[in-house]
Amino acid sequence: MRIVSWNCGGASCDGFTVEKYIKMLRFNLDILLIQECTKKEFDLVSIWAQPPSDGSNDYQKTIFDALDYYNFDVPIILAGDFNTGSNIENIHRYEELKTKLEKYGLKIAL
Repeated sequence: MRIVSWNCGGASCDGFTVEKYIKMLRFNLDILLIQECTKKEFDLVSIWAQPPSDGSNDYQKTIFDALDYYNFDVPIILAGDFNTGSNIENIHRYEELKTKLEKYGLKIAL
């Protein structure tokens, strides 16, 4: 499986365009992770959750703030590091994330 991660430079570089996508196809990729897309250009969203600026350390807040901001009108897949600490000691964080994602019509794939 070939996975390509690419920072397309956001609006300052014209975002993600068909021409840029065609250039990416030369890598014969299976999965393309695209960072700094301009609004509403993708259906796979790469996540690396960071703490919000309010100092709360609620990493999930930044994820859901982004979902609200972009208000996707196409089906999406979220992939990446959610930074929820969702391990056996913090199973409540995983369950909280799962419940919140379901409100957006998303499901966790295991």
